[in-house]
Amino acid sequence: MNKKIVAGKVCTAKVKVFSQNSSESIEEVTEKAEVNELEAYSKEFSVNEIKSRLKKRKVPARAVAKLVFKDWKRFYASNKIKLNAEDLRIAEDLFLEDFMSILNRIAPEIKGGKNVTQLLGLNSLSPEAAKVGTSFSKLYKKALTLEETQGSVPPAIYKKMTDMFTQLVNAMKNDIFEQNNKIPLLER
Repeated sequence: MNKKIVAGKVCTAKVKVFSQNSSESIEEVTEKAEVNELEAYSKEFSVNEIKSRLKKRKVPARAVAKLVFKDWKRFYASNKIKLNAEDLRIAEDLFLEDFMSILNRIAPEIKGGKNVTQLLGLNSLSPEAAKVGTSFSKLYKKALTLEETQGSVPPAIYKKMTDMFTQLVNAMKNDIFEQNNKIPLLER
């Protein structure tokens, strides 16, 4: 059985060989179907994703952050019963990717002295996220400045910054995903 995307829906295709004289084996037919499925998904994903990213880039970072936080909250609220542990982990990773994208976008403003909490409206999430965001802003600004002047960030400052980043993401995850998880990759 093969799954194929047809008109945006996943369909199952069954392959049956009617003749022993056929030049194609079942493996070749299956491989061709998998390639076609990947091509269909790739085309659909690429066009929609690029359009979405173009629209987001034109919107101010604070508005994008607000939409991302709201969308992730809505997604979790409507799907929390359906999500298994693996899907939840993947959703949290995708949320982290979204947040990192926004953070990279506002890095020049943070370097200029602005606060992450104010730039992204973290006080709308939770008081803890706002508090940690303010502390993170100071360390992030310091790290960006040191990287520019010295070419690297001292290990002690880098460790403090990553610890503060972990606290910030955990505070946001607590609010969005209604849980008290830690980020396993950043705690090593």
